[in-house]
Amino acid sequence: MAALNKKILAAYHNDVFIETGTGHGEGVKAALASGFVEIHSIEADKKRFDTARQMFATEPSVTIYFGSSEDILESVLRTIDCPVTFWLDAVTSYTQSSQGAISDTISPAPIIQELSIIAAHPVRTHTILINNMEDYAKGLKMWHRLTDETVIETMTKEFPKHKFSYGKGGHGRLIYVLKPTVS
Repeated sequence: MAALNKKILAAYHNDVFIETGTGHGEGVKAALASGFVEIHSIEADKKRFDTARQMFATEPSVTIYFGSSEDILESVLRTIDCPVTFWLDAVTSYTQSSQGAISDTISPAPIIQELSIIAAHPVRTHTILINNMEDYAKGLKMWHRLTDETVIETMTKEFPKHKFSYGKGGHGRLIYVLKPTVS
């Protein structure tokens, strides 16, 4: 189910788009359709990474990274010195062994770590869209009981000058929206 589309991205556009959790490439497709100048997407599942890398091989503005968002996001951000539109949609982190196998690590919902990495970036005017809001609100076991309150508390602590709201994603799913306040 694609929660992100061109209409949503049009409301939160910057030149650069970064996505955690490439999945089947819907976010990258929406970012391309929205005219982002630079698109980065991080995928921890090797099969999905390989598929996405092949799918977007002819798109010069798209870079697909293999690995967990906690391991990759900071290095991607080091190359960027402007506001970014983030789509945080990673649901399980993985690591790759030397044999190429994928195994679970301790972070099934890396959203807290992702927010901390973004908050440490020197640019303070990023726009952050977060998928899976309903799941956090339910405190589902797959998120190790990570709750809506925990995510909101982290957002307001890490981004005190951003405005928090709920938005509508594709298929009517709720998303979190963090926008910088206008000074």
